Amino acid sequence: MNDALRDNVTVGIERFDQHMAYLKRYWPVVPLRAVIRGEVEPVRRKPLVCVTFDDGYRDNYDYAAPILLKHRLPATFFVSTGKLTHQAPFDHDIQKNVIGLPNMSWDQVREMQSAGLDFGSHTVNHVNLAQVTLDEARYDLIESRETIRRELGHEEFLFAYPFGRRTDISAKALDLVRESAYLCCCSAYGGVNDQPMDMFNILRTGVNYNFSLPALRSRLSGWD
Repeated sequence: MNDALRDNVTVGIERFDQHMAYLKRYWPVVPLRAVIRGEVEPVRRKPLVCVTFDDGYRDNYDYAAPILLKHRLPATFFVSTGKLTHQAPFDHDIQKNVIGLPNMSWDQVREMQSAGLDFGSHTVNHVNLAQVTLDEARYDLIESRETIRRELGHEEFLFAYPFGRRTDISAKALDLVRESAYLCCCSAYGGVNDQPMDMFNILRTGVNYNFSLPALRSRLSGWD
């Protein structure tokens, strides 16, 4: 979330506030974890909406969390645990010559969790699970899970794979996600989830700086 960056996965602060105010007023926004546990009943003629973030940037703490809490909305943040622990930059930012974007600290994550926000794994090092070896994939899945257990006290774990396209996770890596005791696996290539929902291919639609309020309304109403 950043007013200065303009790409396909970044939304401005003011626009995010507008989106959240609109969702709060008109749509059933529910915690992703509650949907996965089967704790949420469908709402007639309206889709359930879950708000999620990936990576673990500091702007999630500085801007997104206060807006979510102001509107009393739940959200799940999928974090790359090693990037938070070591305050290391993301390779995809370096490749775009965007260097120095700070990450959240674990203290900030715990503060957000205490306020009611949720967290899941996004691997340790934001690896592409279609390109690394299975041993590397296993390490990133298990180590990130155990870091979240240690830092946040979780015993049930949510997962979203980095980059999120169909081609960014292999079938064998997806099997490892299941074997590593995650409750779900979230993608990021668009689409909506029908019932029964495939817990290991949860579809998500990205929202960016160019996503106006009418565009959000149209998407939620079933128009592409």
